[in-house]
Amino acid sequence: MSNDDSEKEKYHKFVALVLESLYKYFVSPDFLFSGVFEPRHPSYIVYSQPALFTTAMFMYLFRLKSRKQIDEFLRNEKFNEIYQKNFKCDVPSGDAVADFFEMLDISETSKLSCNAVKHLIKRKHLYPDRVFDEFFVIAVDGTGLYSFSKRHCEHCLKKKIGDKTIYYHYVLEAKLISRIGEFSVASVFVENENEDVEKQDCETKAFYRLAEQLKERFPKTKILLTFDGLYAKGPVFSICEKYHWKYMAILKDGSIPNLTREFEALLGLEPENCRTFSCSESGIVQKISWENEIPYQDTKKNNHKVSILDCLEKKLGKETHWRWVVNFTITPKNCHEIANKGGRLRWRLEDAFNTQKNRGFNLEHQYSRDPEGAKVFYYVLQIAHILSYLIEEEKRLKEWFPKKFSSAEVLFRKILEAFRNYSSLEAIMNYAGIARLSLLNTS
Repeated sequence: MSNDDSEKEKYHKFVALVLESLYKYFVSPDFLFSGVFEPRHPSYIVYSQPALFTTAMFMYLFRLKSRKQIDEFLRNEKFNEIYQKNFKCDVPSGDAVADFFEMLDISETSKLSCNAVKHLIKRKHLYPDRVFDEFFVIAVDGTGLYSFSKRHCEHCLKKKIGDKTIYYHYVLEAKLISRIGEFSVASVFVENENEDVEKQDCETKAFYRLAEQLKERFPKTKILLTFDGLYAKGPVFSICEKYHWKYMAILKDGSIPNLTREFEALLGLEPENCRTFSCSESGIVQKISWENEIPYQDTKKNNHKVSILDCLEKKLGKETHWRWVVNFTITPKNCHEIANKGGRLRWRLEDAFNTQKNRGFNLEHQYSRDPEGAKVFYYVLQIAHILSYLIEEEKRLKEWFPKKFSSAEVLFRKILEAFRNYSSLEAIMNYAGIARLSLLNTS
């Protein structure tokens, strides 16, 4: 096989990998972006809803930095060929995508990534990640989006840094943690109702709204929420108890002094509540200690019974210490799984934020000047990140390209090149095994 033929084959495999993954997990773009009301009059529709959403998703998936790069990298003959086969239109411009997003109902678009995750759960792709084969782990935390030196809109938060006032936007996220990646299931924007509010919105207030979203979207699903120390407080515990959720919140020194004192006093009296686990391969040694049924009365005089789980880890001479307040009954049999499949995984949410900000997704870029349109872009980013994880885990990627790529950003840049330079739709269909599907169906 010549070098040119080898390069063509590589392009076909890359394109097939993306299209096959999309259909394997989500049936079609029409399914993935369904449930959104069409605000446009039929006589004015040039690009279909799935075409517009998919274009924004590809922008994020291929790590493009702005809407302008949609026009530069996606609006070419090869992409148009795929879009014509599937959507009966050419690739929309970046401005057409933004104009459409500004028309949409946020309450509908906010559910898109959660619907994708629920579909993965329904098909049991995420079942192996449950704690005790029962509880899906959902991490909750917030992150900044974009900031301005002048007020951007009436919903901006503001803070003083020295002599300067910074206006910024912030989001509180709930992501389901799996072996594959971190999947967004609920997002609440922390924002002021107007610029004249006496007291600004904050992450704690936003959590109450987030909890309502989660309960509405997962009314019967068994959930374990994992938080940082900000959420180690009675009102949060009360919400979790009301909704029958399990929780794990980091217990920082001094955050709930009475609980800490009681735990340390009881610990010395019950040495049986301690186990040591070691792994010869990794060299990790963990000493896990706990106490159950510790009474706690919060500031609103609500009474709780909580457990405290303490984990001291040693690896290569370095010690790391975690302590959580939980509402599990801890035993010698379950303490290790609670610590390592529950509380220890909270860092994965912070890593997801870092990936979206610094590894090509460009989270902190404002893709629309309209505040509501910018939120729709945010929701589509979450879907693109889910698909990115799924593609990176595909067996065919490892079979076809056994040499690992230096980063996911490099991988998807190569896939973008393949989409722009493939030579045959029929060859892609053969590699993807999707001839029976509507996408690229040339019959």
